Amino acid sequence: MNSSSREKIFHRLKTAGSLAAAPDKRPIATMPIPNLTGEEKVDRLKTLMEAIRTEVYLTNADNWIEKLASIAEEKKLKNLLIAPETDYGKSLQDAWQNSDKKQPVLLTYDGEIEDFKSKLFEVDAALTTTIGGIADPGAIILWPNEIEPRL
Repeated sequence: MNSSSREKIFHRLKTAGSLAAAPDKRPIATMPIPNLTGEEKVDRLKTLMEAIRTEVYLTNADNWIEKLASIAEEKKLKNLLIAPETDYGKSLQDAWQNSDKKQPVLLTYDGEIEDFKSKLFEVDAALTTTIGGIADPGAIILWPNEIEPRL
């Protein structure tokens, strides 16, 4: 490299550095955040999740087990994978043991998770909890742990 080329490179670097140090005085654009009600947020989440072919069923603490039983019957599920140590797992096991209706067999994570991977292809459906949802873009937040692992 001759000294002329080298000087040109150093000049460009010095010039670029001084331009980068100049403050940008343009106003910062912000996205408007709509002030939605809780119901509107749920509707937004449901709509966006259904747009990516997610089946969404709205229930509450009083009727989710009956709704799950109805969905399982409609889809003719033979089994359902659950995490038995979770609150929902305990509630579901209690409700289905005391039910006179035929329900899918409840499968549980037993033993090491690595050993369970081969059984996944025999599972009709799984139930899992989330720690939250984001209405826009339509996402749920999963948080795996030792009592409810994710595969």
